[in-house]
Formats: sequence, C-alpha cells, structure tokens
Amino acid sequence: MSLHIRITPSNEPDELPANFTRGARNAAWPFRLRNLVRRYLRRSAQHGPWLLVGLALSVILNLYLLGHGTASLDLVAPSERPGSGLPYPGNHHPSHPPGHHGPEHDENAALISLAPTLPADWSRSALAAQYRGLTELIVVTGNAVFWGNPYDMAHVAHGESWALEPFQTESDVAGFLEHIRMGSDMLAQRPESLLVFSGGQTKPQAGMRSEAQSYWQLAQGQGWFKSDNLWRTTTEEFARDSFENILFSMCRFYELTGHYPHKLSVISYPFKQKRYETLHRVALKIPETMFEFIGLPVEDPIDPRKTEGELKNAFSLFQSDPYGCDGALASKRLRRDPFLRKNAYHDTCPHLRDLLDYCLHSDHHLPFPKQLPWEKPMESVAHP
Repeated sequence: MSLHIRITPSNEPDELPANFTRGARNAAWPFRLRNLVRRYLRRSAQHGPWLLVGLALSVILNLYLLGHGTASLDLVAPSERPGSGLPYPGNHHPSHPPGHHGPEHDENAALISLAPTLPADWSRSALAAQYRGLTELIVVTGNAVFWGNPYDMAHVAHGESWALEPFQTESDVAGFLEHIRMGSDMLAQRPESLLVFSGGQTKPQAGMRSEAQSYWQLAQGQGWFKSDNLWRTTTEEFARDSFENILFSMCRFYELTGHYPHKLSVISYPFKQKRYETLHRVALKIPETMFEFIGLPVEDPIDPRKTEGELKNAFSLFQSDPYGCDGALASKRLRRDPFLRKNAYHDTCPHLRDLLDYCLHSDHHLPFPKQLPWEKPMESVAHP
C-alpha cells in the first residue's frame, strides 16, 4: 500500500477542487504552494531543488490532512487521479497529445511514492462506530518492561531482555509471557472485547519504554494478534500500580468507545487475586458480576513466600489505604514515575474527575462517596 504524490506542471487555478473534503479546504495554503512549485517547474530547467521542495510540502500536507480527519491524501486533484484521466501509464489525459502515456514521457513530471498510507475506505467515524460496539475490557497488567527483540522467541524469554525489579528473576519472565498470550487469546475468543496493556514508564533504565507498549510490541512481534483483531488492542501508559491498572484502563476504554465496559477481566498473578477482588474491585465499586480475575501461571499451592510478600508489601497497605494516597503506596507511585508523566484522564473521562482527585480529600481513607459510571446503564454515561 503506497501513497502516490504527483508533482507535475499544471494550468489549474489556485482554487481548491469543489469536491475536496473540509479537511483539505482547511489546508488551502499547502495547495497554493504546490501550484507555485508547479509553475516554477514549467519555467525552470533545474527541477531537482523544486522537486525536493515539493516533496517537503507533500509530507506537510499529508500530515495536516491526516490530523483533520480526511483520507484524501493525494496532492493531485480528483480529476487527475487514476481512473479519471490521470496521465499515469495506460491512462490518457485530455491535455496531452495522443501517444502520451505517462510521467515517464514528461520531462517536467515526477512520481514519488510514500508508504504506508490509509486504506481508501478508512474514516474516523467508521472506526469510532466499531469501537462503540465493544462492551468488554480485558486488562493485562504490566509487571516489567521488555527491551529486547520482540521477533525472537529465544530473546523474548531471556531475563536480560527485561528491565526487572530487584525482587524479580528470570523465572518471572515465563509469567509475563503467559499474561500477554492469555490476553491475546481472550481477545480472539471474545469479539466484543478491547484488550488493554496497562503500565507506565516505570523503569529509569528502560528509558521511554513503557510496560504497556513493550508488552504490545512483544505480542505483535510474536504474531499473537490476528490481523483482524489488531484494532481492538491498545495501551494505557500511565498506571503505576495495580489500582491504577484498573482505573486508568477503564478510562482508556471510555476514550475509545464513549462508554464504560459491561464486563472487566483482569490478567495477573494468582497471589494477587485477593487484592484485586476484595480491595480494588470494592474500592472502585465494580459489581462482582461484572468482574473476572485470571491468575497465571497456575500454582497449586501458591509459593508461600509470594503470599507473604503480597500481604506485607501490597495487600495490607491497600487494606488501610484503598486509593493508594498515603505513605508507602504514594511513595511507590512517585518512584514508578521517574519521568514525571501526567495523564489527561481528567479531561477525557469527565465522569471520573472526582475519583481521580480523591487523594486530595482529607477523608480519602473512606469509601468514595459518589456513584461511579459502571454502576449505571451504559447508555447513561456515553460521551456528552
């Protein structure tokens, strides 16, 4: 799939074609500059510099049009496109004499290909309509940052390919991979689901790589996404702990679909199940019938050292501080945000502003007093 940008001499006026989209009309200045380049191409024997200028303008125009929601990314007018008399090979243009077959015979023409571009039937509104039909949220919680080669399975499974916490070892990598693979499999099995990899830029040594983005790249590199499901995968790149994994992923779901999910499935470690089901779910007022926890890898019984560490370093802390506002939990969030990132969920999830700001209230150790969107019918919390 490629984008053909044709810069060729033309007698056309500076005005835009009548059937150009609004986004293209808003970009009138690049079109007029394009025509200026065409006029100089006609008059000058030195085409090289002007072709470079034309290419630069082409890139600017394409980015501008893409940002304004139009899929019309050709710099040539619609009347000149293939199938409409465009002087490409095999097409006759009325302004050219018989025997003229295309730009390879025109000393003042150039054909430039840029790839990839959008399919012809793409539109923002069509994609938004697809997202609106999704009702289930699948969350894969990040636990590390992958910084290796996502296309090499041997590399993927190697501990040195991951930025790990001091308490994590290479044996934990198998669990990360199980979580990612399970999320990909559930996505394929549940056609109304959105898969969200959640986790921020938590590791200074990993630079700008986020847990979420590295998980997504690994799954894509390993071919775990079916091509027709790829649009139902996304990342949430600001969460710093398990509570935010859920809350921020709910926001991400809303950003794409315009509503909150009917069902929430969380994939994490078995020893964290009690934390998610009895603390986070309750603090966020998620109905029990709406919530599903998938614990991997399966351990029977669970290693008592993991259970002890979970109780000491997470469960007991969230038990007394459900929203992670104070003490060790607040310090952990600061430590896991080495690049001082700030999310936009206050703006994109207006129904959750009070909850997102709850740590600013003196009574934040008490249950959040207001009703949350997922306690209501989906239609009542759609985009305003």
